[in-house]
Amino acid sequence: ASRKACAMGSSEKREIIIYTSHAAQYSVGEEVNVLAKQSIGIMAVILCYVVPLVVLVASLIIANVLGCNDGYAAAIALGSTALYYAVLGIFHKRISKKVVFTISKL
Repeated sequence: ASRKACAMGSSEKREIIIYTSHAAQYSVGEEVNVLAKQSIGIMAVILCYVVPLVVLVASLIIANVLGCNDGYAAAIALGSTALYYAVLGIFHKRISKKVVFTISKL
């Protein structure tokens, strides 16, 4: 079940850093279970997919209502979405502090 929740069942290996007081129990290269709260996954989906979609559509509608032609409206919508991702990148460290992973042996 956890495999489906993480990267849609992707089997590629990923490297993440987990801080634990039980680090001595694990060795480099050992395969382990890495878990995160479901709320963290939901937050990630909202921040990475839902909010940018809302920004894109809202800015496109607003630009059209303000009388911009379709080309300018599309450019404004894409620029607004890019700006959102830039702001998200600036706050990456603050957001990543809220993401907590746990580790356990297989």
